Amino acid sequence: MEVYDEAFVRRFLAPWNAHDADGAVALMTDDCVWEITRGSEPHGTLADGSQAKFHACDVRDGKISAKRSYRKVVE
Repeated sequence: MEVYDEAFVRRFLAPWNAHDADGAVALMTDDCVWEITRGSEPHGTLADGSQAKFHACDVRDGKISAKRSYRKVVE
C-alpha cells in the first residue's frame, strides 16, 4: 500500500482553500465517493485530551477515490 505524505495533503487542500472547484475535482477519480460530517462540534479530541487523527481517504492512481469522515454523536 502506497503511503501519501503531507505534500499530497497540501496539494489536495490547495484548490479547496482557493475556492477552486474545478481544481479540487481534478484531484478526484471520476467515481469518487464523498461523505462528510455536519454540525458545529468537531469532536476532535479523545477522552484523554489528545487530538484524534484519522486516515479518511482512499487514493487510487494518485487521486482521491473516496473521502469519508464520521463522528459519533454524543447526546
